[in-house]
Amino acid sequence: MSKYESTNVAPLTIAQTPPRYPKELFGLDRRRSIDTLPIEVLHQILRWLHPRKIFHIRRVSHAFYACTSTKHFAASNLALYINLRPDKETYLRDLRGVGNQSPTEQQPEGEVPCESPETGITTIYVEKTQNSPCWLDEAFFHMPDQYKAVFAETYLKHVENLEWGENDTFLEAPIPQTAIGLLRNLVRLNLNDCGITGTIPVELTTLVKLECLSLYENELVGPIPPQLSLLVNLNELYLGRNRLSGTIPPSLGELTGLKMLNLGPNELIGEIPGELGRLVNLKELFLGGNQLTGHIPVELCKLVNILDLFLHKNQLTGPVPPEIGELVNLRCVYFEENQLSGEIPVEVLKLVRLEDCDMRNNQLTCSFPCPSLIQF
Repeated sequence: MSKYESTNVAPLTIAQTPPRYPKELFGLDRRRSIDTLPIEVLHQILRWLHPRKIFHIRRVSHAFYACTSTKHFAASNLALYINLRPDKETYLRDLRGVGNQSPTEQQPEGEVPCESPETGITTIYVEKTQNSPCWLDEAFFHMPDQYKAVFAETYLKHVENLEWGENDTFLEAPIPQTAIGLLRNLVRLNLNDCGITGTIPVELTTLVKLECLSLYENELVGPIPPQLSLLVNLNELYLGRNRLSGTIPPSLGELTGLKMLNLGPNELIGEIPGELGRLVNLKELFLGGNQLTGHIPVELCKLVNILDLFLHKNQLTGPVPPEIGELVNLRCVYFEENQLSGEIPVEVLKLVRLEDCDMRNNQLTCSFPCPSLIQF
């Protein structure tokens, strides 16, 4: 007899059939499926599944979809994996995005593992001031609508800064239209180079505390909403390097607190609205790389604090306004690759702080000794 054999173990009967239990013991008929369970029971079963799994299985059947498509279910499901710390702008989140897993040995800085005494699910405490988004933050852009609303109302409502730009974040999704409007305490929203698609949602205009809105270098299309003028506290607006179309809304001239306005390159057409001359606090105006037409508005020469003026690579015509000499703080002027004509005004010699002036590839002439820093 082998040393691994035991005389106390009964031989396995391969043909042995499992014991039969009467169906009345469970109160279920074999012909019934999980779809026939009362929705309250189905709710209690499915809520224990991780949200990531819910997003995948919710279309398995009509019953699953009906159960998981309510805000009540979303709140119940997320509550098992996220818990708000009322004393700080923080929340608990699962480390790996999968429930009942232990944290890794090398935890990111600032993350502390803890286990819910009620559920036993291991989550970690993370400061919400960190710039890099977690999987839940990224999932916010892909969740079903009811999850987006619950996540925004419950876990992001106190957040002031969402600075996810330049963090190798690739969302490949539109900005959640309704849910983004619920983040009423946002001061800075930076989604630069995050793979954002779709249009700029009008709901952003309800975020009246916003001081910086940066959607630079994404895949945004469609017009610039004129309602952005409602963001009265805005001092930075970056919408360049997208595929935005239509005209520049004259209503942007109402954002008198703006210091930075970047709308290029895009596919914007039409004339530069003279209303932009009201932006007396503006330090940088970037409209280059569009398809803008018409003359350079003389109203732009009222931007007395402007440092950098970029109008290059458009289809602008007419002369350079002599009033440009009033912009005494100008450092950089880029008018190249337009269809400007006439003489360069001698008033540019008043720009004593000028460091670079590019007017090449136009039909401009100069009748005075032109400094070397002015290229034409």
